[in-house]
Amino acid sequence: MRRKPPEQRSRSRPTRDLVTVREAPSEAPPPPPGMLKKSRERWFHFWSSPLASAINMTADREALERLWWLYDQRTRMERAAARKPFVLGSTGQTVLSPAYSAITRFDAEITKLEDRFGKSLKARRDLGVILGDGADAPSDIEELTDALADDDVDAAPDPRRFAVLDGRAG
Repeated sequence: MRRKPPEQRSRSRPTRDLVTVREAPSEAPPPPPGMLKKSRERWFHFWSSPLASAINMTADREALERLWWLYDQRTRMERAAARKPFVLGSTGQTVLSPAYSAITRFDAEITKLEDRFGKSLKARRDLGVILGDGADAPSDIEELTDALADDDVDAAPDPRRFAVLDGRAG
């Protein structure tokens, strides 16, 4: 079955007004106190990006500082796990360090906050933010997706397929 042309497709999501963010703020706010050097570097790197100009520190400070606190704690847990990947369990058996489960929990929270601040292409798209010259604009992504999904594209056969059929796969 052939797909409808893009202009005839119905969109299930309402469209958003897009905001283009071009320049980084002139000055970064000071990082929260007590952070590791790596976390402070990450803080200043974020504030040197165009995405930071969309941040309202009056409204977003608490969540943004929590994100950096999570980055900081995750780095500390990574170091603890690297120093001692295994510990003794309650009955004397060797078990994986609890730092690994803490890292997993931190990752889940970090991902949620990163999505709120548009720190990935999908998150920016969902928020309606376009960086710089619009290289990650939704229309560009949709056009690329449409081109890749086009039924008329003649794709060359995958040579690995024939290797498996001939018994040459190793």
